[in-house]
Order: sequence, then C-alpha cells, then structure tokens
Amino acid sequence: MLDKRRQDFGQTRGFSLGIGRIGGMIGPAIGGAVLGADLAPQWNFYIFACVGALGCLLALLTLLYRKRAD
Repeated sequence: MLDKRRQDFGQTRGFSLGIGRIGGMIGPAIGGAVLGADLAPQWNFYIFACVGALGCLLALLTLLYRKRAD
C-alpha cells in the first residue's frame, strides 16, 4: 500500500512539474502577444487570472474526486 502511494506521488509530482514547465514557456509568449496586439497591459492580468482560476477549479475537482474514490 505504501509503495503504491509513493508511486502515485511521484507520478503526480512529475505531471505537475511538466505542466508548470509548459506554463513557463507559454506564459511569456501570451504576454508578448497581448502587448504586440496593442492591448493594455492589464489584459495580461485578466488572461492569467482566468488561467489561475481554472487551475484552482481543477485542483478542487481533483480533491473531490479523490475523496469519493477512497
């Protein structure tokens, strides 16, 4: 049982780090596209706030799903 949890933890951590790396590459590109489109810099905040809210919602859904599965 403990080995299975360690394996799950490792897989989850690796997946999270991978998603973070993708965000680290795409984020500046989105910011540059917003500025290149002559939009106000505040649009960067609006876009990234929506992405952050989506991430929070997905994390919450994951927690609720895990509780139901246990």
